[in-house]
Amino acid sequence: MSAQTNVPRRKNLRLSEYDYAQPGTYFVTVCTNSRRCLMGEINEDGVSSLSRIGQVVFNCWVSIPAHFQNVELDQFVIMPNHVHGILHILERRHSLRSIVGGVKAAASRIANEANLLTEPLWQRGYFDHIVRSERALGLIRQYVLDNPQKWALDELNPLNAVLAATSFDNPADW
Repeated sequence: MSAQTNVPRRKNLRLSEYDYAQPGTYFVTVCTNSRRCLMGEINEDGVSSLSRIGQVVFNCWVSIPAHFQNVELDQFVIMPNHVHGILHILERRHSLRSIVGGVKAAASRIANEANLLTEPLWQRGYFDHIVRSERALGLIRQYVLDNPQKWALDELNPLNAVLAATSFDNPADW
């Protein structure tokens, strides 16, 4: 807690000595504010349909390389209340933080201009994982691909009463 405000300090999830602008592969998860399901639905067969907000987020995500020429997209999925994506930073120009922040800001601005939102779109911050091997990359790609089919068990699904144990929960398995 901060002595001045008696408010708990937010735990920093980033590696303190790691440079997130250096070339590398990163797996990110960005959640909606209060994990509200604003970006679409997943049907019983695990097929995703995007809402208008989900389409905005999709368009912002696929435009990352147009705004950040040092970034290549890999596998990604827009879920009802979160986005999973793999990004390859090819050369030092923009940090992961500025890339993810740019997507979040653009999607929020566009959705607000279209009167699609009544409160903030995104949760503060995001989760990231530095991908350190080809094996890990393959497992993460499969996790992203399988995510819609596993929505009923997803810990981010607000309708799920049981938290699923997945390989996502233990990055050491990657």
